[in-house]
Amino acid sequence: MVKSKNEALELFREMKSGIDKAGGTFYQYRACNLNVDTIYDLENIKNGVVFARSPLCMNDPFDSMIGFSTEKLYQDFCNMIVSIIPDQMTKVFIGILLKEKAVGKVAEFISTIKTFQAFLRVQKMKMNPTGPSISAFAISQRNALFKKMPPVLKKKIGNTQAFSAVALFTADMDLSMITEENLLQMFQVDRALTALLDKFEEVKEKHYIPQFKEFLSQITVSCFSASGWNNQLMWSHYANSYSGICVEYDFSTVNGDTGFVYPVKYSSERPTITLSDLGFSVTEGGKLEWKTSETDTKAIMSYLLVKNKCWEYEQEWRIINIGEKDTPIFIDMPKIKSITLGLNLNNVCKHLLLDICKDKGIPCYNLVLDTEKFALSREAIDLEHFTYNMDDEISYIQHICEHIEGIGKKLEGLNMEDIFDKETPSFNSTLFFNILSQINDVLFYIYCLKRTVNNFMQYADETITEETYNILRENAQSVDELVKQLNIQPLAVIEGITNLKMLGIISLEIFKRSIAMSQANNALQEKITTIIWDSRIKPEEKDSSKE
Repeated sequence: MVKSKNEALELFREMKSGIDKAGGTFYQYRACNLNVDTIYDLENIKNGVVFARSPLCMNDPFDSMIGFSTEKLYQDFCNMIVSIIPDQMTKVFIGILLKEKAVGKVAEFISTIKTFQAFLRVQKMKMNPTGPSISAFAISQRNALFKKMPPVLKKKIGNTQAFSAVALFTADMDLSMITEENLLQMFQVDRALTALLDKFEEVKEKHYIPQFKEFLSQITVSCFSASGWNNQLMWSHYANSYSGICVEYDFSTVNGDTGFVYPVKYSSERPTITLSDLGFSVTEGGKLEWKTSETDTKAIMSYLLVKNKCWEYEQEWRIINIGEKDTPIFIDMPKIKSITLGLNLNNVCKHLLLDICKDKGIPCYNLVLDTEKFALSREAIDLEHFTYNMDDEISYIQHICEHIEGIGKKLEGLNMEDIFDKETPSFNSTLFFNILSQINDVLFYIYCLKRTVNNFMQYADETITEETYNILRENAQSVDELVKQLNIQPLAVIEGITNLKMLGIISLEIFKRSIAMSQANNALQEKITTIIWDSRIKPEEKDSSKE
């Protein structure tokens, strides 16, 4: 875990340095599916956010599913238990014995001890036949004797520390006494091992697996590519077979609020998590203890950034955040540098996207196939160069009207009176922000609709029937009525929010966000009023004096 501001600052500097070295520009390929209820990808672009979800929802079943090795976990647990033994030689020898017992190789270990003892006896006879005990001789001449050992024996003993431990406890034993039963009884290892195995199963089933899943459920991931806008595999796999888009982000301006931004590493070996990574430790009394504060977040994050080498073509970078359990989030993103439109992008999506990009000043490009090579290029496109098709335009207008109607119904189901409870008093910020967000969405699409309908009317000819004009006129009337219903006085909202802040009912963060969203809605309302319906479909104004 990041425990200080200095550590957090250092992590951010490290992250920023990596981003800069990678060029500072990352891409996200999106399917851009058309949906009446929510055009997710386009709305995210409009709102300057990306969607982040649990790593458990990835398309690669191995992705973020950190390896679980029973053998390694058992070894990790053994090491924790042995670590509380004060004497170093005893600690090393019991550690070896536990490991050999766990993998069913005690008999092989005993054979190694007997061969080792025979080797030491021969060497003592050569070097110091009348000197101290074999164990004392072996320890005093450890380095020289370790070098002289046959390669096979040296490999089985492992290192000089293990050499000393095995020599200390077994070199002076009678060969007949070197049995599995005697060795286990010597340190009461058999009983300890049974208790250890029972504890291990308890830890694995009740702590390890549940805590690991709990940790993953609190993480959200959003994925990007450093491979550019012309990665053909990415277009096929992530942009709905060239029917989507590729968004280019300027990550050189990223700030600490975005999350952890790091590159994915590709490996043929799958990382495996340890008990200590999850915050487990053993007390001096030999009891297993788990502390969430000791969870090694940085280590686990590094495991989440490892994928199989077969995915290397993606050149992936990830934004990782830790939040509430099973709760996807939207991340505020840095500036969009450009958007490339797929070869098969739906015309309705394309038109709406060009509307959004014109409003936000984002350059757009059409993807182009090279006529001679397996290569992609792109050429600039905007609304002025968009090829108008009257049937597509009618379909597009109908789609926006359905979308506006859908959001209108959602707003009808939200009760403004539930936002503030005078008796408590309390403020339901989630409901309030939901309402402001829905109002922002419907105002934006009304703005797009008015602009698109007026563009359509410029191209209208004798083929457009009176029935079509009537439908457009009715839609214009419905839209104007909806705008009047949504005409919440921004100053009144801001005044109310300010009072709640002064009374200490809402936080500064909620206050700032409320003001920003209210001002954004006000700006959209002003934009809408600047667009006058084409005279052929402009609704008749009601005479209020006759009502």
